[in-house]
Formats: sequence, structure tokens, C-alpha cells
Amino acid sequence: MSERASQRVVHWARRKARFRAVVQLGTLSPSLALTQSSQGANDDTCFVLVERGRSAVFDGVKSAISAPHVKVVTAPLYNSNADFERDEAWLSTAVNDNGGDVFVSTQHTMPNALLSPTVKTVVLLHDLTPEIYEWGWLVKKRVVERATEIVGVSETTIEKYYEHYGKREGVRAVASRNGVDTSVFYRRERGEGEQFLIVVGNRGGYKSGHTLFLTLKAMCAKSDSICPELVLVGGGDVTAEERERFAGVSVRQVGNVSDESLAGLYSNAFALVFLSLDEGFGLPVAEAMACGCQLILSDISVFREVVGRGYAAGGVQFVNPGSMDEISAAIITAASERGQQRGGLVAESRARFGAGWEVLSGHLWEALRRKE
Repeated sequence: MSERASQRVVHWARRKARFRAVVQLGTLSPSLALTQSSQGANDDTCFVLVERGRSAVFDGVKSAISAPHVKVVTAPLYNSNADFERDEAWLSTAVNDNGGDVFVSTQHTMPNALLSPTVKTVVLLHDLTPEIYEWGWLVKKRVVERATEIVGVSETTIEKYYEHYGKREGVRAVASRNGVDTSVFYRRERGEGEQFLIVVGNRGGYKSGHTLFLTLKAMCAKSDSICPELVLVGGGDVTAEERERFAGVSVRQVGNVSDESLAGLYSNAFALVFLSLDEGFGLPVAEAMACGCQLILSDISVFREVVGRGYAAGGVQFVNPGSMDEISAAIITAASERGQQRGGLVAESRARFGAGWEVLSGHLWEALRRKE
């Protein structure tokens, strides 16, 4: 950036807005939360959005954000092969030049020691999976350790944050939760013959997709067992190894779909199967609940947190994600109960997530404006 351009940016940022939040947009969840959190903005608030390549998420947030002053600065693209130290220096300069009071990281990058010491740093923390499985995500570790405020998407995430990073003096950690847009995710009328299992998102590694495939393959090989169709949403192309594991199973891959289409799939599936060994929240669980879809879930603490009292309403089964016998039994039970109205699940979803993204956005806004 030239000196003249830099002076124009600083002048713009300081002209009216006394409070300036510099936000690096990442995935959809924090972007939705940011859009709603901006509803609390007033005339002294300025959002400086750090753009890393154009995307539908970024464009949607930029147009929807409610703040008197919105400025976009373009950052270098970032990936695992990037020079993260150079990126940290760039972010520090961007925050300082824009007179930032707080920097919000929804990706795993953060300004470095060049950042003004008066600037707060807020991290929206999704999960501790890289730490649990020791993936060596050193950049994420640096980001979390530098944060002055942590907003986690679940109580489970905050508990695991304390386990791995401890309680650090001067750092606030707040448990929040993701949201569901119940104007989109609601129970649709079932289509004729549209009865299947559904898996949403990634399937490899700790997501335990391989165990589900082998379970269905074994079920379909038995003459006296059911052989349900499996619908895969997102998660990338089916690999040759996956095809071998579910040979003999009817599998339909629909790729990435709109939220409206996903809600229709949840409504027509007789169960969502989600067998992750670890999650920070598990958004498909909350979405499927809102659509009255039965749930077959790995028995981990965060899924019990998300389901809440929905378990007592029926239609939820927790299984050992490594046990083909338990998974098979759960599928047979869910198939035998398909077609039942799941009003209890829908009611619990609306009670817990009916506010949409307001809970997370409220916690994020509090973190932005909280005085030290």
C-alpha cells in the first residue's frame, strides 16, 4: 500500500468511528454470527473486513452487515503453505493503519508483536480436534495463545480449551453455541418413497465414515437384513477406497446443496448418521433436529450437549462409533420407526436454536465491546 493510500485509509477509519473492529472472515458460521452481531452497532462503530479472495460468504456478509461504517481491505491469500510470519506482520500493519481497537480471528491467523498493545484480540474457537489428534497446527496454537478473548461454539469446546491451554490470567473464555435458521430448517412433507440414511460433510479419518460403510456393506450382504440407501451430502468426491468399503450398498452422492435442499433431505431421511470421534459442535445435528429427522450419533459429550432434552423425546440413539453391531442395531431401530412424527425433537430444537445465530452473535458482540 502506498503512503498516500495508507493515509487515506487511516483518515477514513478515524473520521467518525471511535470504535473500530477489524474482522478476518473465515467459515460460514462466524460470518453469520458477525452479520447478526453488527445489529448492535451504532454510529461510533466501524467494521474493517479483511477479504482473502472473493466468496459468496464474504459478499453476503458485506451486504448484510449493519454498521454505519464498513471498509474492506484485501489481504494476501492464505493456506497451509503460506509464509505465516509474513502474514502476521501484514495483519498487524492492517490493524494498526486502520486504527483498530479489536481484531477478530475466525481463521487460524493473528497479528504478531507489531500489533499495538492496546488492541484486543478475539478468537472464535470451533473445536480442539487438531490439538487432540496432535496434527501439529502450530499456527492455530499461536493464535489461541495470543488471544485476549475466546468465544467457543459450545461448552464442550471451552472445556477442551481449558484442558489443552489451561486457565490463563487476563484471558476470558465464553461458551456460546451455533445457531439454526428455523425459517429454512423446518420439517417438510415427506416425498413418496424417499426413505434413506443421510451423512453430511466429511467422512474420512475421525469422522468414522469407513465404519458406517463397512456396517452397511455387511447389512446388505445378509438376506434377512435391511439394506437402506445412503445419501452423501458434501464431503468431496467418493474415493476408490470408499467404493470398495460400501460395495453392494445403494449410495447417492448429491454434493454441495442449498440450505433449502438440505432441509428437504433431512425431512425425507429416516435418520442422520454422524459418527465423529470429536466435534466442536456438530451443526448438522441441530439442523436435522429442526427438521424432525431421527439421529444416530456417536456417544460424545458435545452431541449430548447439542441434543439436550431432545434425547428424552425419542428418535435419538447414541452409539459407539467403532462398533458395527451398535450402528447396525441403531439403523434397524430407526428404520422400524420411520414415518413417526418427531414433534418432541422439533420442539427441543426450536427451544434451543430458535433464536438462530443471536446467541453466538450476542457473545461475539460482547467480546468486541467489552472493556478490559
